[in-house]
Amino acid sequence: MGFDEQSEVRATHPASHIPRPTRRLRVEVDSGRCIGAETCAVRAPGVFRLNARRIAEVIDPAAVDEATLLEAAMSCPVDAILIESEDGELLWPQ
Repeated sequence: MGFDEQSEVRATHPASHIPRPTRRLRVEVDSGRCIGAETCAVRAPGVFRLNARRIAEVIDPAAVDEATLLEAAMSCPVDAILIESEDGELLWPQ
């Protein structure tokens, strides 16, 4: 796969006031698969944006919690967003 946009995020459980362990996530957009549907940018505008070619790119994956990040990735109609945990577990796409 030709993933060219890489970033990492430290995610925490959003619904809890008790500190939770965090983990680093790697977020990539496959620019060859992206069709510019913009669903990721609508669901997580602080994380994704469309560039001048109308291809999604990662701008700040730490702008949202892990659940929102996964929801944004799952909204992509062509599964152009890859999310991996720090230990290499593929979280999306499955």
